[in-house]
Amino acid sequence: MNKKKLTNFEYFKKALEFYVNKLGLSHWDIEVDHVKDEESDIITPDSLAGIAADPRAYVAQCHLNKNRVTRKSTLARVAAHEAIHLLMSKYSAIAKDRFVGEHELDDEEEKIAMILEKALVVLVKDIDFTSL
Repeated sequence: MNKKKLTNFEYFKKALEFYVNKLGLSHWDIEVDHVKDEESDIITPDSLAGIAADPRAYVAQCHLNKNRVTRKSTLARVAAHEAIHLLMSKYSAIAKDRFVGEHELDDEEEKIAMILEKALVVLVKDIDFTSL
């Protein structure tokens, strides 16, 4: 089998798409760009990537820093990190709103807990906790 060699950017995009789908966020419209930090209002010189999201419209923009070079294993971790930020974006928006409904924050926190619970259960499905 001949595997296609992916660029770091292509690898990051695939990893981000994988995590976004695993977290149940495939309904989001996410634009992913490979940009220099000085050309971005999302990333800083110290960051590998960043994401800006509008949870009410389900749109986001993710930037991978062209000025930073890293291993594919790090890119996968960073993609997971940015997907988690996307997951948390609605919670963060609600928390910043001055006029939050009585149960809005609690309801969103519960949604996040349920998503992460499913992910953790799959991750540890073969672990026998009696032997720990």
